Parts: sequence; structure tokens; C-alpha cells
Amino acid sequence: MRIFVFATILSASFLTGCDSKTAVDWKYLFGVGNHASLEATVTAFSKGADECLLDVRDRGLRYEASRNCAALKTLSLAYIEAGGTSPSEPSRIEAKGQSALAVAWSARAASCLGGGMNFLW
Repeated sequence: MRIFVFATILSASFLTGCDSKTAVDWKYLFGVGNHASLEATVTAFSKGADECLLDVRDRGLRYEASRNCAALKTLSLAYIEAGGTSPSEPSRIEAKGQSALAVAWSARAASCLGGGMNFLW
């Protein structure tokens, strides 16, 4: 089935004068490339946020003193550059990215509170 779709799109692109780049994003269509790098960056961002929270909550470090927290800027930018927060992002990756963001903000809030955690309920 994929070969048929590929051949149909390729022949249509030649007939219309479009090149392969303007006709379709081949990597996205066939599930190669972009989502793998997006998965890797969101996993790194999530692990970094978890380690940052552990530093602040359990190890008693301030947010500013934690190497894991300092790395979150680089990790979040890599996630965004890999396609995070884009409309075509798969929902499970989006959920993992939003979770990492919430954990990072929790670490920041815990640091502002002196390492303690406040609960809403």
C-alpha cells in the first residue's frame, strides 16, 4: 500500500511539475526522521525536568544552582526546534512535552518556596 501511495504521489509530482519537496514531506508521510528526533528530544527534556525537580525537592539545591535545571533551557529549545508544539506533533509526544513543562515549573516553584512543595488540595 505504501509503495502504491508513494508511486502515485511521485508520478503526480512529475506530471504537475512539482519537485518532491513541494509536493509532500516524504519523511513525515512514511514515518521516518522527524518523529524519531522529536521523540528523543522530548524524552531528554522530560528526564531533565525530572532531575531538576529531584535536585530542588530532594537534594535541597536551589533552581539556579542545579545543572539539571540550567540545562532545561537548552533541552526545551531543542524540543521546539525538533518540531515540538507544532500542529502535526503526535498527541503522546505533546502530552510528554506538556508534562515536562509542568514538572519544570513545579521545580521552579519549589525552589522559590525553599525546597518545600505546596499542594493545591
